[in-house]
Parts: sequence; C-alpha cells; structure tokens
Amino acid sequence: MREIEKTDRYIFILVPICMLFSIFFTSLVSFQAKRELTKKFQGLEFIIESNTHFDATLYYTYDNEFTASQKLANTGFSKDTLIFLFPKKHEIVKKFRLDLGNDRKLKEVKIKAMFIDFEDNRIRLGEEAVYQNLFLNSASTGLNRPGRTIEIKNFQEPFDPYVVFMPLAAITLPGYKYLAGLLAPFVFLFIFYQIRPLIANKITPLKVLLLLFIVSIPLKIAWTTFCTLLLGTYGILKSLQKRKLQVLNSTFYLFSALFCALVLFGRPNGIFVVDKYWALPL
Repeated sequence: MREIEKTDRYIFILVPICMLFSIFFTSLVSFQAKRELTKKFQGLEFIIESNTHFDATLYYTYDNEFTASQKLANTGFSKDTLIFLFPKKHEIVKKFRLDLGNDRKLKEVKIKAMFIDFEDNRIRLGEEAVYQNLFLNSASTGLNRPGRTIEIKNFQEPFDPYVVFMPLAAITLPGYKYLAGLLAPFVFLFIFYQIRPLIANKITPLKVLLLLFIVSIPLKIAWTTFCTLLLGTYGILKSLQKRKLQVLNSTFYLFSALFCALVLFGRPNGIFVVDKYWALPL
C-alpha cells in the first residue's frame, strides 16, 4: 500500500510535464494554421439556397470591430454561389460577417457549404460544420440550427440581416491534429503509468479521478473543470484524513513554475485572466 502511494506521488510531476508537452504540440498546430492564413489565404465561397436573389456583402476585421472600409462585394456570377476575394495582407482575418442585403422579400437562407480557399488547397465545411461555426446573428435573423437555415425576420426595424462566424483561425484549425497534440502526452501517461496497476487490480481513487480528467480533456471545458474540482476535493479529504497538509514541496514548486510560465508567455491582459491560472498552484 505504501508502495502504491509512493508511485501516486510521481503522477503530480508527470501531469505538468504532460501539460507542457500538450501546450507545445498544440502550439505547433496553431502556428501552422496561422502561417497558412497569413501567407496563402485567398478568399471564401458560400454555396447557398434561398427563395430570392439578394445582394450579399462580407465584412471582415483584423481585430474586433467591423468597419465600412473592410467590406467585400460578391464576385460570384451564380445565384447560388457567393465568392469573396480578400486583399493580400500579412495579417490574420479575425472575424467575418455575412450581410444578406436589405430585400424584405427574403424569407430564409440555407448555407449548403462553405469553402476556405488557399493558394494550394481549399477547406470544405458542410452544412453541419457551417452552423457549428455560426455564433452571432442580428435581430433581423434567426438561426434554426436543427433545420440548418437562417430565418429572416423581415418585420424587424431596423432591418439589417447578417450572421457572424467564428474566428477564421478557429475554423481552419485542423481539429484531428489539434486533438492529437492535446491528448497524446496524456494518453502516453495513461498507457505507461496506469496500465500495470489496472491489470494488477490496484486501482486507487486517485487513478480513477485522473482517468476521468484525461477523458474529459477533448470535451467541453466544464467537464474538465468538474474533474479538476473532484481531484482537488479528493486531495483536501486525504489531507484532513491524515491530518497533514504539506504545501511547500517539490510538486507545489513545479506547478508554481508552470503558473509563472503561463502568465509570462500567455500575455494576459487583465487580472481576471491571471485569476484563471491560480488553480494550478492551489
């Protein structure tokens, strides 16, 4: 039993190491995606379906504000195809907004597909992916996600139908590569550290909680937070049970160093952002 508890202590050294490798791998994937957007990105193409023709325009921004100076006209010749060619600029388009004109006869628009064009390839998003990447709409529009249509509220005043998409970097980020980089260190940790105790039926609550934490990583952040709270609660209960609380030790110093690295290299712009990192040393 004492031997198992001793090996359990090593996991708290391996977890932050895995976190650092995970950050490194995902940063590489993100860097590659950003490089494509700054040097090879050309434009966007939408395949649509609507009951009437409309004059579509596309607003884009390199920060957070949409302005009239950063607007593109549709260059597509077909009623069912919208094409927007972007100017060459070594900056990443952060967000873009598809404006659906001002014709009140328009009732609904269905985006069948969206293509992101680069110099040497193109990324295709089907209907489901398109509506997953729609995160904002004006009061003149409604998102019918089950039906995958954009409904037009032509009675609305003022009438300004548009939809805003997720940041372009997030859309073009190769999900399978990002997920592989995110999970790979933790999967290796589980295989090489946990598999022998599991086979020997030497399963501890700590190992179960860590397994839940690893499984929750690709899920929503709420699940990861929940599993982290379970781990923290387990640690507090064990400390109360043993009536012993060791704060200043090698594990604490390691997590504190990771906290400082995130603060320095993450460049937080406010105390509330730094506040999120405090969970590591705690």
